[in-house]
Amino acid sequence: MDDAARPTPLSPMRITLLAGIAALSPVTAVLHYTGAADLTVFVLGALALAGLAWVVSIATESIGERFGPAVTGVLQSTLGNLPELFVVLF
Repeated sequence: MDDAARPTPLSPMRITLLAGIAALSPVTAVLHYTGAADLTVFVLGALALAGLAWVVSIATESIGERFGPAVTGVLQSTLGNLPELFVVLF
C-alpha cells in the first residue's frame, strides 16, 4: 500500500475533541432528566449538536479526498442535513 492510500491517524487533539463530543450527548440527557437548569441543558445540547455536525463534515471531507468531488457532493447534500434532522427528532 503506498503512502497516498494510507489513512492518516487522528491527532491527539482530534481524539480529545471526539471524546468530548461523544460525552456531551449523554451528559446533556442525564442533566435533562435530573432536572438541571434549562439553559444549561440547552447550551450543552447545542454544543453536542455542533460537535456532531463537525464530525459529519470532517468524515465527509475525508471520504471526498479518497473518492473525488462527485462522491463528496452527494455525501454533503445527503449528510449535511443530519443535524437539522436530529433537532427535529429530539
